[in-house]
Amino acid sequence: MAGWVQGAAERLAPTVAQIAELVAASPVQHADETGVRVEGKLHWLHVNSTRWLTHLVWHRKRGKPALEAIGIWPRFRGWAIHDRWAAYEQCACLHSLCKAHLLRDLAFLAEEGRQAWAADLKGVLTDLHAAVREWQHQGVRRLPRPEREDWLAQYFQVLAQGYAAQAPPPPAHAAKPRGRQKQSPAKNLLDALLHRAEQVLACVEDSTVPFTNNQAE
Repeated sequence: MAGWVQGAAERLAPTVAQIAELVAASPVQHADETGVRVEGKLHWLHVNSTRWLTHLVWHRKRGKPALEAIGIWPRFRGWAIHDRWAAYEQCACLHSLCKAHLLRDLAFLAEEGRQAWAADLKGVLTDLHAAVREWQHQGVRRLPRPEREDWLAQYFQVLAQGYAAQAPPPPAHAAKPRGRQKQSPAKNLLDALLHRAEQVLACVEDSTVPFTNNQAE
């Protein structure tokens, strides 16, 4: 059995290489990574996929060294749909954050953290997805300017409400702890939503950008 598996892997190597080439040249890819045990040791199973193709490979590393060794990311220049894993950000392509992840984070903050702005933003993103789908069905790749500006205004208005709802920073004369000061989960998510707004709202500029990364997940 082991010999058959090894022989099949060797014969499939050219096919796997061709899949990697096609994914790297595609306009959109989904990406993710998950832990897997290989001979009892933790490795990472990396997935890069399009609508029709899926490339799977394990590597001992999770971050940038693995992405470079696999070889798809260094050549990819299209839209990459992924979570907020920092290693992906170092790749020179167009990035779009998975809204399924964001909706779960917002739902948690709204329900457990009593963050009203999180519920509001969850509604904005859900409504935006429905609007983008309608324009996409009409063959419109980029939303009309007035509608784009309206969605942007709604998004940043809710973020402003979120920042206003956070606890004020300690006074300047207070003793500062060493190292980076810990922030609340709400503040961390707000910072990500602000600094990576273009990635959250990529579908406003290009309606063909997928809303979620569920395919790779």
